[in-house]
Amino acid sequence: MKLKELVHWDQSGGGGSPAFWIDQESGEFYFQGYKVGSEARKQSGCPHHEELVRVPASFVEQLKDYIIKQ
Repeated sequence: MKLKELVHWDQSGGGGSPAFWIDQESGEFYFQGYKVGSEARKQSGCPHHEELVRVPASFVEQLKDYIIKQ
């Protein structure tokens, strides 16, 4: 595994979260985001062996801008 950060939220206040990563060996993508509460997990139906993270809409816009530039 060789992770490379592609973009992090420019409004994070220094924490760099959320962020978007790529494993340069496998090509798989990773998101770093905010943990969600039990109500969101319950409504989503996310299985216990998986994780659900929250990503602000403005980060999604920033991510789209990054992808378009590639």
